[in-house]
Amino acid sequence: MMMKMAKISTQRRFKNIVAATTGLMLLLVLPIAGMGQGEPAREDKPQALMEEVLVLGSKPLGALKYDFYRAEDELYDLFNSFNTNDDFEVRCYMEASVGTHIKERVCRTKLYRELLSRASQRMMTGEPYVYPAAEIKHLNKRLLKEMTETALKQPEMLEALTRATEAKEAWESERKRRCE
Repeated sequence: MMMKMAKISTQRRFKNIVAATTGLMLLLVLPIAGMGQGEPAREDKPQALMEEVLVLGSKPLGALKYDFYRAEDELYDLFNSFNTNDDFEVRCYMEASVGTHIKERVCRTKLYRELLSRASQRMMTGEPYVYPAAEIKHLNKRLLKEMTETALKQPEMLEALTRATEAKEAWESERKRRCE
């Protein structure tokens, strides 16, 4: 008796599932089947009376920021390929500042990372932490000179620099406009 009831219950569930699936399929197929059955197109309507709708929008800030990051990556990849000094190899990555979990994008040379690492290692041995400001200032001057010389010698580097600058300006100006 129990077996018979289980069999009937399974059959009812199956019938309910089939009915629900069929109903769902009809709901999905019927609107599609009726497509294209509207009023036939009129050939006598002149094209000049057709209206054009122009929708203006602005690019999302995230997309503008991504465009800038992509242009910056392209610039540094080109610079790294032309650069002969390994100390000036630039890498960009996301990093959280001390005291926060919010990561920001930073682009740093190999030498800059090594200077900060050495200062941190000295601090770990008991010496006071001294930010290597003078060395970093000197490094930045040398890096700027190297990048300028490379951009003047390599036209594609100059183009990449222009694209990165334009992308950064577009992102910053739009951010400023929207956030004020």
